[in-house]
Amino acid sequence: MSHHFPDVSDCLILDFINTKISKNGKITELIESRSDLANWFDHEIKKNSRYSYQLSLFKPYFEKADDHSTLIAFRELLYEKLSALIAGENTKIELLDLIKITTKVHPFSIEIINDTLSFIPITIDYHSFESLILLDLAQLIANDDIHKLRRCTNPECVLLFVDRTGRRKWCSMKICGNRHKVEAFAKRKKQAPNEEI
Repeated sequence: MSHHFPDVSDCLILDFINTKISKNGKITELIESRSDLANWFDHEIKKNSRYSYQLSLFKPYFEKADDHSTLIAFRELLYEKLSALIAGENTKIELLDLIKITTKVHPFSIEIINDTLSFIPITIDYHSFESLILLDLAQLIANDDIHKLRRCTNPECVLLFVDRTGRRKWCSMKICGNRHKVEAFAKRKKQAPNEEI
């Protein structure tokens, strides 16, 4: 079954983390198969100009992989660390340590591609994919967007996003915001007859 990936962020790391969603109170995994992962790569390669070349290098590697459990475990680790940061339970120093340890073992070379400075993993494997995702986390820290990370106001939603305006409540209006408005309207409409008595 093909899934639609939520576009609630412009960050590679958050697009990777947001490959699970909540539907009807249950968590739905969006990467259940090799084809789901290939679809995610296609989606990101089209969407993400900063990392599209690097992602296109990884796609053939992951198309041949039979087991994605290690990739999902890495996603869950990142989700836990960023959720803890949002809740004030850890600091960006802990994230920087993870970045340093991983990228030191799986480094990058530097190339100019389409007039853009690009960091290219020296090897194409699962661990260097981790380094690429953590490179985007390093960018979040460098531009201080790490302190603008938020969870959706919908308590059942698991999506994370960057709130650059300081006013964003929902992962997106399409996914949670409009649903909340409809539910609030129905609740007011239901209560209105009681208020008139």
